[in-house]
Amino acid sequence: GKLYVIGGLTGMRFAPVNTVFVYDPRADRWSPKAAMPAARGALAVAVIDGKIYAAGGSPAAREQDFAVYDPERDTWTSLPPMPTPRNHLAAGAMNGKFYAVGGRSGGIGGITDALEVYDPATNTWTAKTPMPTARGGIAGAVVKDCLYVFGGEGNPNHPTGVFAQSEVYNPQTDTWQGLPPMPTPRHGIGAAAIADRIYIPGGAEVQGFGVSAVHEAFQVEKTLNCTLQTSQTDYAPGETVIVSTFRLANGGTTPVPVELKVWLEPPTSPPVSLVNRGAEGTLSLPAGFDRDFAPIPLFQVTGETPPGTYALGCRLLHPVTGSLLADNLTQFMVP
Repeated sequence: GKLYVIGGLTGMRFAPVNTVFVYDPRADRWSPKAAMPAARGALAVAVIDGKIYAAGGSPAAREQDFAVYDPERDTWTSLPPMPTPRNHLAAGAMNGKFYAVGGRSGGIGGITDALEVYDPATNTWTAKTPMPTARGGIAGAVVKDCLYVFGGEGNPNHPTGVFAQSEVYNPQTDTWQGLPPMPTPRHGIGAAAIADRIYIPGGAEVQGFGVSAVHEAFQVEKTLNCTLQTSQTDYAPGETVIVSTFRLANGGTTPVPVELKVWLEPPTSPPVSLVNRGAEGTLSLPAGFDRDFAPIPLFQVTGETPPGTYALGCRLLHPVTGSLLADNLTQFMVP
């Protein structure tokens, strides 16, 4: 519930700083915190288990710096250096690991496509599949355990020197996929994700110095879907709950491993006795998969069934992290 601002570049000489400030919106107040081990700007950060990891940045001597900040203790700890020196990169946290992508070393021409991941459990870096388009001054955001990267500069094939490319990385398959280009190509940008939408305000529309008031958002494709619908809206105790619609779909272009959960929540505790009809488990939804499995006698409501509203739902979860990929909820009544 607080906002941390870490390092940066100040003044016309772009002098790096190591200062850290936190803003508390409840108190409407800024406070200084423990400084980074070294001054740097144009770095990238991501949060894992309540700690802030900060990678790369400028000047050149700091392009491999990597450290973690613990807000609870207000302390910094230096970590193994990032293998590829770079500044103006992007980063994201997925599955408890830190991903650093793109950026540049030195000036605009030294752009890189490198993707490297740091695992706090082993305290080591590992190289992953490079980003399709090398670029610096990019923006990155994580949605549903995938890393989205937008824009950048260092494009020799465009008169503005700016990239319109948008690309997404899936850590489960270690693959990249191209996305629709940015309507307004920009660099020097930041991105923030709210639910399934990524907001990208400001930046510059030409390589080097510039400003822009453009504010655009990218809607992440909702490729996965699970749907449940009962055949009636009220049931007597002991009746079989018939699922008239039970549908799974993957509208994407790659297979997606999922864990399917189907659940019934009674209005009171303890839960009623249920007979599961096997509509759970781990599976892989092929690209373009769209199938209706209905009708299915999914649950048998038996015994002393409390009256009230019951919630019947299905969820698609990531089989490793347990993160929510899709869900659906329907309700029925027991008089």
